[in-house]
Amino acid sequence: AELGQYSRLVLADYDEVQKELKRRGLKDDELSDCIVKAFMKFVTWAPEISAMEDIPAEIASLQSTALRETFSLSDTHTQQAEAIILAHFATMKAAGLTYSSHNAPEWRERRSASLTQLLWKLRPLLPVNSKLTPNLTQIVNIGAGVETKSMDAGTKVLAISPNTGTSEPHIVQVQTFPNWPAVPWLPATRGKPF
Repeated sequence: AELGQYSRLVLADYDEVQKELKRRGLKDDELSDCIVKAFMKFVTWAPEISAMEDIPAEIASLQSTALRETFSLSDTHTQQAEAIILAHFATMKAAGLTYSSHNAPEWRERRSASLTQLLWKLRPLLPVNSKLTPNLTQIVNIGAGVETKSMDAGTKVLAISPNTGTSEPHIVQVQTFPNWPAVPWLPATRGKPF
């Protein structure tokens, strides 16, 4: 549920944010703090979430609940999503496409192709033209976790700190989101979160 709430708030407009602040009894600056804390929670729990991919019922429960919270799905659509995800991850596990096989040759490309198929299967359950649709890739690929690697061109820096003895920041950790397929029915610029 927290993953879905996080996904919803990341792309929320001003009015939605104000409603959420009021609902939670928070001040303006406290909601952004909640979003950062939620993201850090997912990063911390990444190994456990990655392990869920090898137990299709667990990853299906996590992802369908996130879809329910993000897209306000009905109970019927949530159950349908769970069944679709469960069957898909059972197939992915058999094909060596869950995170536990991430060191296999061409794993990223094969996984991305498989998750694109999953996106198409979930499409009929989602609200048409939702501004939250780009978050779909984040939800179906949450088990791939967050990678830490050295800085290269185009990498998004999520953590910096002041360099000791200077006023210049230096990178302490660079994190990227691996192999998230674009939502195939969205324009390329809108289909990739972050």
